[in-house]
Amino acid sequence: MDQEPRLKAKMGQHFVDLLVKTRKKEVEYELCRTLLHYFDEYPSFYSAAAVRIISYLESPDKNIIWLGYKLLEIHLSKDLSMFAESYPELQMIFPKRTLK
Repeated sequence: MDQEPRLKAKMGQHFVDLLVKTRKKEVEYELCRTLLHYFDEYPSFYSAAAVRIISYLESPDKNIIWLGYKLLEIHLSKDLSMFAESYPELQMIFPKRTLK
């Protein structure tokens, strides 16, 4: 994708469209993981995936919670300040840890 910069933007939009339309958690997870890992320079694509982390962490299913932690790990490995600014509601989940 480095050789064709426009391709990444086009693919990212398709991934977001699929993310919005899909009902399968396993497909949603893979789309979120890909967007978080490879599309961090596109804020709209990145945030479409990052906002889903909360739903994973609040799930009653322990397997989905584990997937949420995997997504959170990818997200936190990026820019922690961007994370804190984008999702202040997560301060409730991590009250003892300062995100900034």
